[in-house]
Amino acid sequence: MVFKPTNLDGFDDTLGISKTVVVKYFEQGDMVKIIDGRYVGETAIVVKVDEDKTMPVIRLDDTNREIPLSTSHLKMMNDKEKDDIKIVKKRAGQKGESKDSDIMYKVGDLVMFDYEKKMVQGYVIEAQNHQVRVVMESGGVTTVPVIKINKKVVVDIRKAICRDSMGNPVQVDNVVRVNHGQYAG
Repeated sequence: MVFKPTNLDGFDDTLGISKTVVVKYFEQGDMVKIIDGRYVGETAIVVKVDEDKTMPVIRLDDTNREIPLSTSHLKMMNDKEKDDIKIVKKRAGQKGESKDSDIMYKVGDLVMFDYEKKMVQGYVIEAQNHQVRVVMESGGVTTVPVIKINKKVVVDIRKAICRDSMGNPVQVDNVVRVNHGQYAG
């Protein structure tokens, strides 16, 4: 591969490098477009990068599905493509300029939002492009527009503790009995 640096004043030579040492590099949060394979044409955001940086995990914009995909199938979105995505999101019902309104949420996320003039946390049990259904701290279920979510809470799930309706602590690997509701039994 031959290239010519454009940011070095007075340097007019071309440089050569083996194609085998050139790799695409992506970071968490990069907006990408899929250019090859089963998901060609879809857009996504990089949510995790593996150690050798060749197989990042991406979250598809349309379905919120997370998949690992080779960097050879991805390209970084340019500013115009990113702006087009934001316009489409706004036309689909997301208002405002808040950066948080562009965050995609998925089942299992813990989020903070305003509910009846008080800040509460909820566990996402269903996610769509414009809204999520969450189980609140009180045990109730509500639908929250994505633009009303203040932030996603990041926790080490192995150390997470919550309380049941009786105030008893519940944590990962506890066996529980559901007494009320759809999953009672």
